[in-house]
Amino acid sequence: VTIFLMEGAQLYINANEKVDLSPSTSGPYAGITIFEDHGNTSALTLNGGANSTISGFVYAPDAPISYAGNSDMSSQGDCLRLVGKTVLMTGNSSVRTDCTAMLGNREMYASRRITLAK
Repeated sequence: VTIFLMEGAQLYINANEKVDLSPSTSGPYAGITIFEDHGNTSALTLNGGANSTISGFVYAPDAPISYAGNSDMSSQGDCLRLVGKTVLMTGNSSVRTDCTAMLGNREMYASRRITLAK
């Protein structure tokens, strides 16, 4: 599945919900799970729980992404890549980054600059 967030749309996934999101592995949107268009500054909140799995490419270049929880949200051995204006990671969540199969064997880059801030 690919979720498109346009015209200020917002996505909030709470920790007590069962979520299983993974992208298609073929076609023009292969590997993309959540796509928030440029100019959309609405926060993207992904709070994991014991029954949550989110994998693929989450792209929200102008919005803050909050990734929290106490679970392995990519527990199937898939990948999760987060691109946002800011990315806040809290809790005991983990991220796997081997995205070869998930992205349809394509390379995918969001930017040439990465800044880590504490």
